[in-house]
Amino acid sequence: AMSVMKTGGITFNGDTAAANTLDDYEEGTFTPTIVNGWGILSPTYSVNTGSYTKIGNTVHVNFRINLSGGSTNNNPLLITSFPFTSNAITNTASGLNGWFASSAGDTSNVFMSLEPNSTSHYIYRRTTTSITSITGTAAGGGFSMTFSGSYRT
Repeated sequence: AMSVMKTGGITFNGDTAAANTLDDYEEGTFTPTIVNGWGILSPTYSVNTGSYTKIGNTVHVNFRINLSGGSTNNNPLLITSFPFTSNAITNTASGLNGWFASSAGDTSNVFMSLEPNSTSHYIYRRTTTSITSITGTAAGGGFSMTFSGSYRT
């Protein structure tokens, strides 16, 4: 379900210059999923829901996935179906923060680093010496994640 609102005329500080007018606003929902085979084969969910607000070229997302089934493999988890394609420059507002709860492996210090020109992104974890992607094997067959943040389109 998506709702779109084009304001075309909200101004800031009484300034009616085009550069100071809010003319691109959108909010809605999306359904984040794990790409089949990327960490989890035949994933099933008890929860996979997300919402977004887009203002101009910046989109803020919130999403949650609770995985209830599927078999794991050693591929990195790849989350897809983000509502807008990220821009080509990954180092500008490109990280989503969140938590990842799993009984398998170490899934602390997690974040998403957005891929360029994509609607699919990987989950990473930071250790004291490196950054590694979280694989299906490390995550286990049942887990819960919630992430939020902003990125450029």
